[in-house]
Amino acid sequence: MKARSILFSGAMVRAILDGVKTQTRRIVKPPSKIVPEWPFPITPCPYGQAGDRLWVRETWWQDRRDQLVAVMDVDGYTIDKHQASNATGCHVGDMAGLRANQFWRKRPSIHMPRWASRITLEIVAIRVERLQDISEADAIAEGIEPMFLGETPDMKRLGARVQFKELWERINGPGSWAANPWVWVIEFRRIPHG
Repeated sequence: MKARSILFSGAMVRAILDGVKTQTRRIVKPPSKIVPEWPFPITPCPYGQAGDRLWVRETWWQDRRDQLVAVMDVDGYTIDKHQASNATGCHVGDMAGLRANQFWRKRPSIHMPRWASRITLEIVAIRVERLQDISEADAIAEGIEPMFLGETPDMKRLGARVQFKELWERINGPGSWAANPWVWVIEFRRIPHG
């Protein structure tokens, strides 16, 4: 069993914590020599295989004495604040609702060390598919909830798949959905710290 890091946006971290996000899609990077429809089975997934673990990197804050770690949401309020030990990885305490101030240093998610991470995921399954092959059920497993527009009985439903397409383009840029790349579909479950 190996452990690797993975980045998620604040909204997707909240979906994982709420238990509604159990899948993620990441673009398959082709080999350096372009081969039409290269054989995926010989290309290992860079995120691991079933049974491996992923630890989530988030934007985080550390106090000036390097003793406390706080994971902040987008408006600057603490989601989780804990004492972390880089030797044990233990998390102690929770003081949610505190606001960041001059005693804290903001750290980008890419620089979060393993010991500061509060979320560990176990890979359940991995497969490869074209991005646009995502089903409505899989879009919901990506943490997207269908929306209903209007308040009348005949209100229009905006499906999770349509919303996932919009999210994908916000993250990956205009035209990224139309490119229909091959993606790793990583199914996971959250492992409680303790």
